[in-house]
Amino acid sequence: MSINVLERLKEVKFPQIFQSKRKQLVLKWVVQIVVILQIYAIVLYFMTRSFAPQAEEVVPSFGEFNAEIWRGFLSTTTFKETLIWAFPILMTAMGATFNERAGVINIGLEGIMIFASWAGIFFTYSFGNYWIGLLGAIFFGTFLALVHAILTITFKADQIVIGVAINLFALGLTSVLTTLIWRPGRSDEVKKIDKINFFEAPVIGPVLKALRFKNYYDVPVLGDILQFVPDPIGIFNKQNYLLFIGLFLIPVCHYLLFRTPFGLRIRAIGENPQAAATAGIPVHRYQYYAVLISGVLASIGGAFMTMRFGLFAEGTVQGEGFIALVAMIFGKWTIIGSVLAALFFGYFIFLSSGLKLYGRVSQSIPDPLLKIFPYFIAMIALALIGKSRAPKHIGKPYEPSED
Repeated sequence: MSINVLERLKEVKFPQIFQSKRKQLVLKWVVQIVVILQIYAIVLYFMTRSFAPQAEEVVPSFGEFNAEIWRGFLSTTTFKETLIWAFPILMTAMGATFNERAGVINIGLEGIMIFASWAGIFFTYSFGNYWIGLLGAIFFGTFLALVHAILTITFKADQIVIGVAINLFALGLTSVLTTLIWRPGRSDEVKKIDKINFFEAPVIGPVLKALRFKNYYDVPVLGDILQFVPDPIGIFNKQNYLLFIGLFLIPVCHYLLFRTPFGLRIRAIGENPQAAATAGIPVHRYQYYAVLISGVLASIGGAFMTMRFGLFAEGTVQGEGFIALVAMIFGKWTIIGSVLAALFFGYFIFLSSGLKLYGRVSQSIPDPLLKIFPYFIAMIALALIGKSRAPKHIGKPYEPSED
Protein backbone atom coordinates (compact mmCIF):
# COMPACT_ATOMS: atom_id res chain seq x y z
CA MET A 1 0.00 0.00 0.00
CA SER A 2 1.41 3.38 -0.98
CA ILE A 3 2.06 5.89 1.77
CA ASN A 4 1.32 9.57 1.26
CA VAL A 5 4.51 11.66 1.21
CA LEU A 6 3.05 14.22 3.60
CA GLU A 7 2.13 11.46 6.05
CA ARG A 8 5.68 10.09 5.81
CA LEU A 9 7.08 13.51 6.68
CA LYS A 10 4.69 13.75 9.61
CA GLU A 11 5.67 10.41 11.04
CA VAL A 12 9.38 10.17 10.26
CA LYS A 13 11.35 13.27 9.39
CA PHE A 14 9.56 16.18 10.99
CA PRO A 15 7.11 14.78 13.54
CA GLN A 16 6.39 18.17 15.15
CA ILE A 17 5.97 20.40 12.11
CA PHE A 18 2.53 19.32 10.88
CA GLN A 19 0.67 18.98 14.17
CA SER A 20 -1.30 22.22 13.80
CA LYS A 21 -2.96 24.09 10.95
CA ARG A 22 -0.97 27.19 11.85
CA LYS A 23 2.35 25.39 11.34
CA GLN A 24 1.10 23.94 8.06
CA LEU A 25 0.13 27.46 6.96
CA VAL A 26 3.57 28.83 7.88
CA LEU A 27 5.28 26.06 5.91
CA LYS A 28 2.96 26.66 2.97
CA TRP A 29 3.80 30.38 2.85
CA VAL A 30 7.53 29.78 3.23
CA VAL A 31 7.41 27.47 0.21
CA GLN A 32 5.33 29.95 -1.78
CA ILE A 33 7.70 32.83 -1.01
CA VAL A 34 10.71 30.73 -2.03
CA VAL A 35 8.97 29.83 -5.31
CA ILE A 36 8.08 33.50 -5.97
CA LEU A 37 11.69 34.56 -5.32
CA GLN A 38 13.04 31.85 -7.62
CA ILE A 39 10.67 32.91 -10.39
CA TYR A 40 11.77 36.51 -9.83
CA ALA A 41 15.42 35.45 -10.12
CA ILE A 42 14.69 33.70 -13.42
CA VAL A 43 12.85 36.76 -14.76
CA LEU A 44 15.73 39.02 -13.68
CA TYR A 45 18.23 36.77 -15.43
CA PHE A 46 16.44 36.97 -18.77
CA MET A 47 15.79 40.71 -18.34
CA THR A 48 19.48 41.23 -17.64
CA ARG A 49 20.43 39.28 -20.74
CA SER A 50 17.94 41.27 -22.80
CA PHE A 51 18.81 44.77 -21.60
CA ALA A 52 22.53 44.50 -20.83
CA PRO A 53 24.80 45.66 -23.68
CA GLN A 54 26.82 42.79 -25.11
CA ALA A 55 24.89 40.49 -22.77
CA GLU A 56 26.91 37.37 -23.56
CA GLU A 57 30.05 39.01 -22.17
CA VAL A 58 28.45 40.74 -19.17
CA VAL A 59 25.98 38.19 -17.81
CA PRO A 60 27.38 35.04 -16.16
CA SER A 61 25.85 31.60 -16.39
CA PHE A 62 22.44 31.13 -14.79
CA GLY A 63 23.95 29.12 -11.92
CA GLU A 64 26.37 31.90 -10.95
CA PHE A 65 23.72 34.57 -11.45
CA ASN A 66 21.18 32.65 -9.35
CA ALA A 67 23.65 32.13 -6.49
CA GLU A 68 24.52 35.82 -6.42
CA ILE A 69 20.87 36.90 -6.55
CA TRP A 70 19.98 34.56 -3.69
CA ARG A 71 22.87 36.01 -1.70
CA GLY A 72 21.16 39.35 -2.28
CA PHE A 73 17.74 37.96 -1.34
CA LEU A 74 19.12 36.74 2.01
CA SER A 75 21.65 39.47 2.73
CA THR A 76 21.69 41.49 5.93
CA THR A 77 21.32 44.69 3.88
CA THR A 78 18.13 43.39 2.26
CA PHE A 79 16.52 42.58 5.61
CA LYS A 80 17.72 45.85 7.12
CA GLU A 81 16.16 47.79 4.26
CA THR A 82 13.04 45.64 4.49
CA LEU A 83 12.43 46.99 8.00
CA ILE A 84 12.84 50.56 6.73
CA TRP A 85 10.56 50.16 3.71
CA ALA A 86 7.98 48.12 5.62
CA PHE A 87 7.78 50.40 8.65
CA PRO A 88 5.36 53.05 7.24
CA ILE A 89 3.15 50.29 5.82
CA LEU A 90 3.35 48.39 9.10
CA MET A 91 2.26 51.35 11.24
CA THR A 92 -0.56 52.33 8.89
CA ALA A 93 -1.79 48.73 8.58
CA MET A 94 -1.98 48.47 12.38
CA GLY A 95 -3.97 51.71 12.44
CA ALA A 96 -6.32 50.42 9.73
CA THR A 97 -6.93 47.31 11.83
CA PHE A 98 -8.30 49.46 14.66
CA ASN A 99 -10.74 51.52 12.58
CA GLU A 100 -11.96 48.59 10.50
CA ARG A 101 -12.46 46.45 13.59
CA ALA A 102 -14.74 49.26 14.78
CA GLY A 103 -16.68 49.11 11.50
CA VAL A 104 -15.20 52.25 9.89
CA ILE A 105 -13.44 52.18 6.51
CA ASN A 106 -10.71 54.80 6.15
CA ILE A 107 -9.01 54.80 2.77
CA GLY A 108 -7.92 58.34 3.64
CA LEU A 109 -4.93 56.85 5.48
CA GLU A 110 -2.83 57.64 2.41
CA GLY A 111 -3.72 61.32 2.78
CA ILE A 112 -3.01 61.22 6.50
CA MET A 113 0.44 59.81 5.77
CA ILE A 114 1.11 62.55 3.19
CA PHE A 115 0.01 65.35 5.52
CA ALA A 116 1.93 63.91 8.49
CA SER A 117 5.09 63.50 6.42
CA TRP A 118 4.89 67.17 5.41
CA ALA A 119 4.07 68.37 8.95
CA GLY A 120 6.97 66.41 10.42
CA ILE A 121 9.45 68.22 8.20
CA PHE A 122 7.76 71.61 8.62
CA PHE A 123 7.88 71.54 12.42
CA THR A 124 11.41 70.16 12.44
CA TYR A 125 12.38 73.00 10.08
CA SER A 126 10.59 75.59 12.24
CA PHE A 127 11.85 74.49 15.66
CA GLY A 128 15.09 72.67 14.81
CA ASN A 129 14.02 69.60 16.81
CA TYR A 130 12.83 66.39 15.19
CA TRP A 131 10.85 65.31 18.29
CA ILE A 132 8.74 68.46 17.96
CA GLY A 133 8.48 67.59 14.28
CA LEU A 134 7.15 64.14 15.19
CA LEU A 135 4.58 65.65 17.56
CA GLY A 136 3.52 68.08 14.84
CA ALA A 137 3.12 65.20 12.38
CA ILE A 138 0.98 63.24 14.85
CA PHE A 139 -1.15 66.30 15.63
CA PHE A 140 -1.95 67.20 12.02
CA GLY A 141 -2.34 63.60 10.87
CA THR A 142 -4.69 62.87 13.74
CA PHE A 143 -6.60 66.07 12.94
CA LEU A 144 -7.35 64.69 9.46
CA ALA A 145 -8.46 61.42 11.08
CA LEU A 146 -10.76 63.46 13.35
CA VAL A 147 -12.27 65.18 10.30
CA HIS A 148 -12.90 61.76 8.76
CA ALA A 149 -14.52 60.57 12.00
CA ILE A 150 -16.80 63.62 12.31
CA LEU A 151 -18.01 63.37 8.72
CA THR A 152 -18.50 59.59 8.64
CA ILE A 153 -19.52 58.73 12.20
CA THR A 154 -21.48 61.79 13.31
CA PHE A 155 -22.82 63.00 9.96
CA LYS A 156 -22.84 59.52 8.37
CA ALA A 157 -21.25 60.61 5.09
CA ASP A 158 -20.10 57.90 2.69
CA GLN A 159 -16.83 56.56 4.12
CA ILE A 160 -15.21 55.81 0.74
CA VAL A 161 -16.00 59.26 -0.67
CA ILE A 162 -14.65 61.04 2.41
CA GLY A 163 -11.49 58.93 2.31
CA VAL A 164 -10.87 59.83 -1.34
CA ALA A 165 -11.52 63.50 -0.54
CA ILE A 166 -8.96 63.44 2.28
CA ASN A 167 -6.36 61.89 -0.03
CA LEU A 168 -6.88 64.56 -2.69
CA PHE A 169 -6.98 67.35 -0.10
CA ALA A 170 -3.69 66.27 1.52
CA LEU A 171 -1.98 65.82 -1.84
CA GLY A 172 -3.00 69.26 -3.09
CA LEU A 173 -2.48 71.16 0.18
CA THR A 174 1.03 69.82 0.81
CA SER A 175 2.01 70.68 -2.77
CA VAL A 176 0.78 74.27 -2.36
CA LEU A 177 2.37 74.70 1.09
CA THR A 178 5.69 73.29 -0.09
CA THR A 179 5.73 75.78 -2.97
CA LEU A 180 4.85 78.71 -0.69
CA ILE A 181 7.27 77.90 2.12
CA TRP A 182 10.21 76.38 0.25
CA ARG A 183 10.35 75.79 -3.46
CA PRO A 184 8.40 73.66 -5.92
CA GLY A 185 8.70 69.95 -5.39
CA ARG A 186 10.62 69.67 -2.12
CA SER A 187 11.49 71.22 1.21
CA ASP A 188 14.84 72.33 2.54
CA GLU A 189 16.85 69.71 4.39
CA VAL A 190 16.45 69.47 8.16
CA LYS A 191 18.08 67.45 10.92
CA LYS A 192 17.43 63.73 10.53
CA ILE A 193 16.34 61.48 13.37
CA ASP A 194 19.38 60.06 15.14
CA LYS A 195 20.32 56.41 14.73
CA ILE A 196 21.21 53.93 17.47
CA ASN A 197 24.65 52.36 17.17
CA PHE A 198 24.76 49.28 19.38
CA PHE A 199 28.53 48.99 18.93
CA GLU A 200 29.07 52.23 20.85
CA ALA A 201 27.18 50.97 23.91
CA PRO A 202 29.40 50.35 26.97
CA VAL A 203 30.20 46.72 27.84
CA ILE A 204 27.76 45.12 25.40
CA GLY A 205 28.98 47.06 22.35
CA PRO A 206 32.32 45.25 21.89
CA VAL A 207 30.56 41.89 22.45
CA LEU A 208 27.99 42.58 19.72
CA LYS A 209 30.74 43.81 17.41
CA ALA A 210 32.64 40.56 17.89
CA LEU A 211 29.50 38.50 17.15
CA ARG A 212 28.85 40.04 13.73
CA PHE A 213 28.56 37.38 11.04
CA LYS A 214 30.90 39.19 8.65
CA ASN A 215 33.77 38.62 11.09
CA TYR A 216 33.58 34.94 10.20
CA TYR A 217 33.10 35.10 6.41
CA ASP A 218 36.72 33.95 5.91
CA VAL A 219 36.23 30.81 7.99
CA PRO A 220 36.09 27.73 5.72
CA VAL A 221 32.59 26.24 5.26
CA LEU A 222 31.08 28.33 8.09
CA GLY A 223 31.79 31.57 6.24
CA ASP A 224 30.11 30.30 3.07
CA ILE A 225 26.99 29.42 5.07
CA LEU A 226 26.88 32.71 6.98
CA GLN A 227 26.96 34.71 3.73
CA PHE A 228 23.48 33.30 3.03
CA VAL A 229 22.16 34.05 6.54
CA PRO A 230 20.99 37.56 7.54
CA ASP A 231 22.79 38.93 10.60
CA PRO A 232 20.27 40.00 13.30
CA ILE A 233 22.77 42.45 14.81
CA GLY A 234 23.38 44.08 11.45
CA ILE A 235 19.65 44.30 10.71
CA PHE A 236 18.82 46.33 13.82
CA ASN A 237 22.04 48.28 14.26
CA LYS A 238 22.07 51.92 13.09
CA GLN A 239 18.31 52.12 12.76
CA ASN A 240 16.73 55.36 13.92
CA TYR A 241 14.85 55.90 17.17
CA LEU A 242 11.45 56.21 15.51
CA LEU A 243 11.68 52.71 14.09
CA PHE A 244 12.33 51.23 17.53
CA ILE A 245 9.41 53.21 18.97
CA GLY A 246 7.20 51.71 16.26
CA LEU A 247 8.44 48.16 16.92
CA PHE A 248 7.63 48.65 20.61
CA LEU A 249 4.09 49.67 19.63
CA ILE A 250 3.43 46.33 17.88
CA PRO A 251 2.90 44.26 21.08
CA VAL A 252 1.19 47.24 22.71
CA CYS A 253 -1.38 47.48 19.88
CA HIS A 254 -1.91 43.72 19.81
CA TYR A 255 -2.51 43.62 23.55
CA LEU A 256 -4.79 46.66 23.43
CA LEU A 257 -7.00 45.29 20.65
CA PHE A 258 -7.12 41.60 21.61
CA ARG A 259 -6.41 41.38 25.33
CA THR A 260 -8.27 44.30 26.95
CA PRO A 261 -11.93 45.24 27.51
CA PHE A 262 -11.29 48.33 25.36
CA GLY A 263 -10.29 46.17 22.39
CA LEU A 264 -13.16 43.77 22.98
CA ARG A 265 -15.62 46.66 22.78
CA ILE A 266 -14.10 47.91 19.52
CA ARG A 267 -14.30 44.42 18.00
CA ALA A 268 -17.86 43.95 19.23
CA ILE A 269 -18.91 47.22 17.59
CA GLY A 270 -17.49 46.10 14.24
CA GLU A 271 -19.45 42.86 14.41
CA ASN A 272 -22.76 44.08 15.82
CA PRO A 273 -23.04 47.69 17.00
CA GLN A 274 -26.70 47.25 18.03
CA ALA A 275 -25.81 44.41 20.39
CA ALA A 276 -22.86 46.42 21.71
CA ALA A 277 -25.13 49.40 22.39
CA THR A 278 -27.60 47.15 24.16
CA ALA A 279 -24.73 46.02 26.41
CA GLY A 280 -24.12 49.67 27.34
CA ILE A 281 -21.17 50.41 25.04
CA PRO A 282 -21.19 53.97 23.60
CA VAL A 283 -20.73 52.96 19.96
CA HIS A 284 -19.90 56.33 18.43
CA ARG A 285 -17.37 57.16 21.15
CA TYR A 286 -15.43 53.94 20.61
CA GLN A 287 -15.54 54.39 16.84
CA TYR A 288 -13.98 57.82 17.37
CA TYR A 289 -11.30 56.24 19.57
CA ALA A 290 -10.51 53.65 16.88
CA VAL A 291 -10.28 56.19 14.05
CA LEU A 292 -8.07 58.52 16.11
CA ILE A 293 -5.74 55.65 17.05
CA SER A 294 -5.46 54.77 13.36
CA GLY A 295 -4.65 58.42 12.65
CA VAL A 296 -1.86 58.47 15.24
CA LEU A 297 -0.28 55.28 13.90
CA ALA A 298 -0.56 56.35 10.24
CA SER A 299 0.95 59.72 11.18
CA ILE A 300 3.99 58.03 12.70
CA GLY A 301 4.37 55.97 9.53
CA GLY A 302 4.08 59.06 7.33
CA ALA A 303 6.52 61.07 9.46
CA PHE A 304 9.05 58.24 9.24
CA MET A 305 9.06 58.39 5.44
CA THR A 306 10.40 61.94 5.32
CA MET A 307 12.12 62.47 8.68
CA ARG A 308 14.63 59.68 8.06
CA PHE A 309 15.75 61.60 4.95
CA GLY A 310 15.40 65.04 6.52
CA LEU A 311 13.27 66.53 3.73
CA PHE A 312 9.82 66.41 2.17
CA ALA A 313 9.43 65.86 -1.56
CA GLU A 314 6.23 65.58 -3.56
CA GLY A 315 5.57 61.93 -4.31
CA THR A 316 7.41 60.62 -1.25
CA VAL A 317 4.25 58.76 -0.26
CA GLN A 318 3.32 56.80 -3.35
CA GLY A 319 0.62 54.27 -2.58
CA GLU A 320 2.01 53.06 0.77
CA GLY A 321 -1.31 53.90 2.44
CA PHE A 322 -3.18 51.68 -0.03
CA ILE A 323 -0.61 48.89 0.31
CA ALA A 324 -1.16 49.15 4.08
CA LEU A 325 -4.86 48.45 3.53
CA VAL A 326 -3.90 45.41 1.45
CA ALA A 327 -1.54 44.30 4.23
CA MET A 328 -4.33 44.66 6.78
CA ILE A 329 -6.66 42.50 4.67
CA PHE A 330 -3.82 40.07 3.97
CA GLY A 331 -3.25 39.90 7.74
CA LYS A 332 -6.94 39.12 8.24
CA TRP A 333 -7.71 42.15 10.38
CA THR A 334 -5.17 41.28 13.07
CA ILE A 335 -2.18 43.24 14.36
CA ILE A 336 0.39 40.45 14.04
CA GLY A 337 -0.94 39.39 10.63
CA SER A 338 -0.82 42.99 9.39
CA VAL A 339 2.78 43.37 10.61
CA LEU A 340 3.91 40.18 8.86
CA ALA A 341 2.13 41.20 5.66
CA ALA A 342 3.76 44.66 5.80
CA LEU A 343 7.18 43.04 6.16
CA PHE A 344 6.34 40.82 3.19
CA PHE A 345 5.50 43.84 1.02
CA GLY A 346 8.43 45.88 2.36
CA TYR A 347 10.77 43.08 1.34
CA PHE A 348 9.57 43.09 -2.26
CA ILE A 349 9.44 46.89 -2.44
CA PHE A 350 13.13 47.02 -1.58
CA LEU A 351 13.93 44.25 -4.06
CA SER A 352 12.22 46.27 -6.80
CA SER A 353 14.96 48.90 -6.56
CA GLY A 354 17.66 47.45 -4.33
CA LEU A 355 18.69 44.53 -6.49
CA LYS A 356 20.55 46.87 -8.82
CA LEU A 357 23.01 47.20 -5.95
CA TYR A 358 24.20 43.74 -6.88
CA GLY A 359 26.59 44.03 -9.80
CA ARG A 360 25.29 41.18 -11.93
CA VAL A 361 21.82 42.75 -12.34
CA SER A 362 21.96 45.01 -15.37
CA GLN A 363 21.78 48.74 -14.74
CA SER A 364 20.14 48.93 -18.17
CA ILE A 365 16.88 47.33 -16.98
CA PRO A 366 14.22 50.11 -16.99
CA ASP A 367 13.21 51.06 -13.45
CA PRO A 368 9.45 50.87 -14.17
CA LEU A 369 9.81 47.16 -14.97
CA LEU A 370 11.33 46.55 -11.55
CA LYS A 371 9.05 48.91 -9.62
CA ILE A 372 5.80 47.28 -10.75
CA PHE A 373 6.84 44.04 -9.06
CA PRO A 374 5.63 44.89 -5.50
CA TYR A 375 2.18 45.78 -6.84
CA PHE A 376 2.11 42.56 -8.82
CA ILE A 377 2.97 40.72 -5.61
CA ALA A 378 0.14 42.56 -3.82
CA MET A 379 -2.35 41.27 -6.39
CA ILE A 380 -1.00 37.73 -6.05
CA ALA A 381 -1.22 38.00 -2.25
CA LEU A 382 -4.88 39.04 -2.41
CA ALA A 383 -5.58 36.15 -4.76
CA LEU A 384 -3.84 33.63 -2.47
CA ILE A 385 -5.14 34.98 0.81
CA GLY A 386 -7.78 32.28 1.09
CA LYS A 387 -10.84 32.55 3.25
CA SER A 388 -10.93 35.84 5.11
CA ARG A 389 -13.88 37.51 6.81
CA ALA A 390 -14.16 41.23 7.41
CA PRO A 391 -16.08 42.60 10.41
CA LYS A 392 -19.80 42.17 9.65
CA HIS A 393 -20.79 45.82 10.10
CA ILE A 394 -17.84 47.38 8.31
CA GLY A 395 -18.60 50.47 6.25
CA LYS A 396 -22.16 50.83 7.56
CA PRO A 397 -23.08 53.92 9.60
CA TYR A 398 -24.50 53.06 13.01
CA GLU A 399 -28.05 54.29 13.57
CA PRO A 400 -29.12 54.34 17.25
CA SER A 401 -32.72 54.15 16.07
CA GLU A 402 -32.01 50.59 14.90
CA ASP A 403 -31.61 49.38 18.51
